[in-house]
Amino acid sequence: MTRVDTYFEYYQDAYQNVNDPYPVIVIHGPFEIENSELSHRIIDDLKNKLSIPDENVKTFNHTLSNLEEIKQCQNGILYLDHINNIDFISHYQKNNAIIINSIKPIPIKKAISLWVSNKNPQYLFQVFKELLDTQQEAIDNDALRWLQRYFEIYSLQMDDEIDCQDVEDLFQKMVIHRIDKGTKQLSMKDIPQVLIKFVDDFLDKEMHKENILDDVLNQVQTLVRSQPIADYMNDFLFRYRIEQQMKEKHLSRSYDTNTIVLIVGNPGTGKTLVSQLFAKLYYACDIINSDKVILNDSNEEDALLEKAYQLNRLFVIEDFKPTQIEKLVDYHQKGLKILLNLTQEQYKQLETIDNAFVRKSKLFYLSDFTPNELYQLFEQICDQNQLILSNEAKASIKTILVLAYKEGKTQKGNIYFVRRLFEMINLKRYQRQSDPFYEILLEDVLLAIEENKE
Repeated sequence: MTRVDTYFEYYQDAYQNVNDPYPVIVIHGPFEIENSELSHRIIDDLKNKLSIPDENVKTFNHTLSNLEEIKQCQNGILYLDHINNIDFISHYQKNNAIIINSIKPIPIKKAISLWVSNKNPQYLFQVFKELLDTQQEAIDNDALRWLQRYFEIYSLQMDDEIDCQDVEDLFQKMVIHRIDKGTKQLSMKDIPQVLIKFVDDFLDKEMHKENILDDVLNQVQTLVRSQPIADYMNDFLFRYRIEQQMKEKHLSRSYDTNTIVLIVGNPGTGKTLVSQLFAKLYYACDIINSDKVILNDSNEEDALLEKAYQLNRLFVIEDFKPTQIEKLVDYHQKGLKILLNLTQEQYKQLETIDNAFVRKSKLFYLSDFTPNELYQLFEQICDQNQLILSNEAKASIKTILVLAYKEGKTQKGNIYFVRRLFEMINLKRYQRQSDPFYEILLEDVLLAIEENKE
C-alpha cells in the first residue's frame, strides 16, 4: 500500500458517510505528486460511482477566467487545481462534485477534507511500512499495530509534531536494537521505552476520564468567583449526559454541546486557567480527543484551525483579530470547539462588528479581583506551597493589597501582582533560615517590601 492508497481509503470511508452523492472534497497541503495523484484517483472513482462521462469532467488551473464554462457544467465533476478563491462554489455545488486541490485548508460545511501532509499520522505510518520494505526488515504484528496507534496518539496529544525524519530515526533505533539483541525481526522489545511509557500514560488517562472530570469540577470550585463557571459546567455535564442517554435509546438529540465560549477580562484574571479547564471538561466527556488546546498563531492561523479540526481539539484564541470571524464561523459550523480569550477592548470591538456572533456564544466576564479576592489568591498559593501565615503577616499582606488596589498597581494583571508579591516574601522567608521555617512572618513581609520599594 502506498501513501496515496492511505488517503484514498480515508476518502472512501468519508464518502460513505456523506448523504450527497455529489460532494465537495478539499485536498490540502504542500503541493506534491501525491496531491495530484490522489485527485485523479478520486475523479476516476466518482466517474465510476456516478456514471459521469469524460466530457463532464472539467479541470480549472490557477485562475477562473473561464467561469462561463463552469456555469454550463451539470451533474459532472469540477476539479479546481491550485485555486484558493472559492467564493463561487455555493452556486454550483448542488449539481456537481467539486474537488479542490489547495495549499491552504478551505473550510466548507459538510465537505470531505483530506490533509495531505508529511505530518499526518496515516502518512507517517505508511512511511514506516515503506522503510520496512526497502530495508527488507520484518516486524511482528503486535509491534506494527502498536506503532500505528503511537503515531495517532502522538498527533492527538502533543503540541509539537513528528515528521518523516523522526520516523526514520525511530526505525534506525529499532533496527540497531534488534541487531544488538541478535533477533530476526523487529518486535515490541525494540521500541524505545520512553515511547511505550508515553502510550501507556495516555491509555491510563483514557481509562480514568471520570477522575479528570472530578478534578475539573473540584478545581473550578476553588477558583475565586467560580460560581458562574461552575454552574455552567455542571449544567453542561447534566445536559450532555441526558443527550448520551437519549442517543442510547435512539431518540433525537436534545442539546447542542458545540457552543463558542467567550472569556472576557484583563490579563491576570484567570482566562488561561479557565480555558484549560474547559479543554479537560470536553475531553473527559469524549467531545474532543485531547485535553491539550491548540493556540492560534497569526502566522499559521489557517493551518492551525485545520489542524484543530482534523485532530478534534479545542481551538483557543488569545490574540483575536476581527478578520478571523468568518473563518471561525465556518469551522464552528463544521463542529470545531472554539474558545476566545478576549480583553474588554477586543470584546467591545467584536460586539460592534458581529453582535449576532456574540449572542450565539456563551460569555463569561472575569473582572479584576478585589483586595479580598487577591488575598484569597495569596492564601491559595501559600497552601500550594505548604506554607502558613502568621496573624501579623496576614494583616500586613491584606493592607499591602488594599493600598496596591487603590493605587492601581493591580490593574491589568492583578493575579500576576499577587504571584510576584508571594515570590518576594517567600524569598525572604527562605533566606531567614530559622524556625518557624514553614511559616511566613511579619519580618519576611516587611523585608520584602523594603527591598522592593519603587
